[in-house]
Amino acid sequence: MAATLNPYQLEAALSKQAPGPLYLVVGEEDLLRDHALALLKAVILGDGGDFNYDLFYGDEAAGADIRNCASELPAFAERRLVVVKAAEKLPARETETLVEYLSDPVETTTLVFVSPKLDGRLKFSQALTRRAVLIDCSPPREAQLNAWVTREAERLGIRLDDRPVRDVAGRGLEADRRVGAVRHRQG
Repeated sequence: MAATLNPYQLEAALSKQAPGPLYLVVGEEDLLRDHALALLKAVILGDGGDFNYDLFYGDEAAGADIRNCASELPAFAERRLVVVKAAEKLPARETETLVEYLSDPVETTTLVFVSPKLDGRLKFSQALTRRAVLIDCSPPREAQLNAWVTREAERLGIRLDDRPVRDVAGRGLEADRRVGAVRHRQG
């Protein structure tokens, strides 16, 4: 079984080691999924632009196209990045060819599957969770909200004292709306 990290642990891991070949970014929080994907994109592509970047959507992509793209070598760079958003929408017949790829991924490609939730009963989902680094983007628990709001505010360059942090965390909003509340209170 591969490692499970949250987006902040991913950031720390990527500062110490090169990205791996397979990631599953999963969880209900859009903001956290976007943050994790942005981290991977920045580390892998750097200032090289989107030349070694390919994006697929699960409800539109063919499994063979994803596999073929992930099997290509990077051009003028160390790695390429292939992202599949809405991975939960990949039809089962399209994932069969991807299960083979998961068992022997190309080491110069980072293949990232992004989804709010995967069906754990499917062969593809099971293979992916066994082999990919799982980035857990679940909503912060109640006990983690104050620390989460503080960390997000700092990431945005905003310094908060304890009272605004408690106010924002106590609103019970979705994570991305909490960040908007932080900006509003400071604005």
